[in-house]
Amino acid sequence: MATTGLEVFDRTLHITNIWLDEIMKEVGPDRQAAWRALGAVL
Repeated sequence: MATTGLEVFDRTLHITNIWLDEIMKEVGPDRQAAWRALGAVL
C-alpha cells in the first residue's frame, strides 16, 4: 500500500529507509544519529 499515494515519494521514502538501516549497522541503533550522518554526507 502506498504511503503518500505518489509513487515517486514512496520510492524515495523506501530508499531513504534502506540507507538509514545501512548507516545504523555502522553507527549503532540510534536512528537520529543515522539521520545526522546521512545529512552530513548529502
